Amino acid sequence: MHFDFSAVPKKNKNYSKPVKINIYQTIRKNVYCVASIDLNGNYYAIDIETNEKYIISSKSYSIKTKVYYSQQLINGKRLQVIELKQQDLSNRGALYLPFAPGVGLLGDLVQSKVSNNAIMFDLIRTFDMPKENELACNEFLYFRNNYEKIRENIMNKYADSSI
Repeated sequence: MHFDFSAVPKKNKNYSKPVKINIYQTIRKNVYCVASIDLNGNYYAIDIETNEKYIISSKSYSIKTKVYYSQQLINGKRLQVIELKQQDLSNRGALYLPFAPGVGLLGDLVQSKVSNNAIMFDLIRTFDMPKENELACNEFLYFRNNYEKIRENIMNKYADSSI
């Protein structure tokens, strides 16, 4: 005699899978830009071809990458951090981002379907710009020359002394 103790198969009740809602419409793919920052600490992407400035989408701040950049200058230089340590991950949003002023950006131009129809830059990856690139050099120099004011404005905006 043979006994079957396996679970009784359940009938398919046609459960629907969650639908992923796309809140962005892609306007242009694979756009090369340079990261920029203003005096208030807001980041932008400047299109290398058209010189147009775009807000960097909030999703871009949390992309997973192996390269992060310190948001602090150390001896007047930008610090590139490869593979953050576990203890740094909790401070990543305040101290480290996947981009910094003067860094090359590759991404898509997207338009929000739900709010203000603003065209934003959606980051895919970063890369080091050639040292001869005038736009990248100018953006980094602007950041370095205005670092104290930018840092002060960011601290006032977020009331966070850890930046």
